[in-house]
Amino acid sequence: MQTLWGLLRRDTGGRVYVPEIDSFRFVAIVFVILYHLLQKTHLYLLEDPSFMTSRLNRGVQLFFTVSGFVLALPFAKFWLQRGRKVELKTYFLRRLTRIEPPYLVSVLLCLAVLIVVKKQPLGTLIPHFLATLFYMHSVIYAALSTINPVAWSLEVEIQFYLLVPLLVYVFAIRNTRVRRTVLVMATLAFSAFGLSLNGHYRSDHSIVGTLQFFVAGFLLADLYLLNPPKVRTYLWDVAAVLGWYLVLATDKQWWNLMMPLGLVAVYWSAFAGKLVNVVFRSRFTSTIGGMCYSIYLIHQQIIGVVAIKLHSAAMVWAVSLGLISVCCTVFYLLVEKPCMDHRWPEKLRQYVVKEREAVAVGD
Repeated sequence: MQTLWGLLRRDTGGRVYVPEIDSFRFVAIVFVILYHLLQKTHLYLLEDPSFMTSRLNRGVQLFFTVSGFVLALPFAKFWLQRGRKVELKTYFLRRLTRIEPPYLVSVLLCLAVLIVVKKQPLGTLIPHFLATLFYMHSVIYAALSTINPVAWSLEVEIQFYLLVPLLVYVFAIRNTRVRRTVLVMATLAFSAFGLSLNGHYRSDHSIVGTLQFFVAGFLLADLYLLNPPKVRTYLWDVAAVLGWYLVLATDKQWWNLMMPLGLVAVYWSAFAGKLVNVVFRSRFTSTIGGMCYSIYLIHQQIIGVVAIKLHSAAMVWAVSLGLISVCCTVFYLLVEKPCMDHRWPEKLRQYVVKEREAVAVGD
């Protein structure tokens, strides 16, 4: 078992590993999977707004706040703790080499599933395939990708990645109280602006309508770096229970307006609560959370194929969860984890050169 957990654990590239971060991702991916399983099996638990399960689609916003937190950390360390300066070339290259290969493979796999299993014509799929491949489907079609519906959130992430080098200048504000006030007010302002757009598809599925969740991650990074909890208390455990309840219980308007800041408190409880910290530092949640990108990329197609072949809701759930466990683990180990090594392009180049030299010697 020790060997298995070691094999599955993410490669941090030499950086300090914070298990709570991957456990945040674990919660988010559980939300997403449960939502899509409910969606495919047409259970009333998703349709009735009185059930909290109808709000499991908020897992994506949970991911957005984690992304804001993670990407802000190295920049915030530079500004606030005189850490190493983040070179923008390295920053963008890392995003490209880490994120793009698994995404490309997943899009190709999804295309193959649509052609082979669902018998959809290639000619109809190609325009959507290209739009999805270049993170433009929501912009062009104002609809979820027919290749892989979850791609809309990755389009938003790409938009955020491009904005980060500008947004991080907020950490240049030396006065901590002023800086945090700016972050709080900016989060509320972006939330209010998003609400004013009245649920327009392109805004809700772009950085325009979701920036507040990323900025909330910036505030969490500020707190984490400068005021880490010295003592964990049961009071934050209580706050965690209340916070996670509110994540699923609040109505849409309240969620969009106040919960970006609420998520800061919810995530903070994982660092500051006695019992919650034990859960969020566990090997199980952090390891599965570390695989969330692979799971996110292909889980919905797996559920879709199973739902076509089986008609029993119980069987769809059981078989889907089993296949997600196996297929996503294989995808993670073969495709995503190798890309976690920031030196993989150079290693690949060296390997190709050696192979060419070996062939030349053989000839």
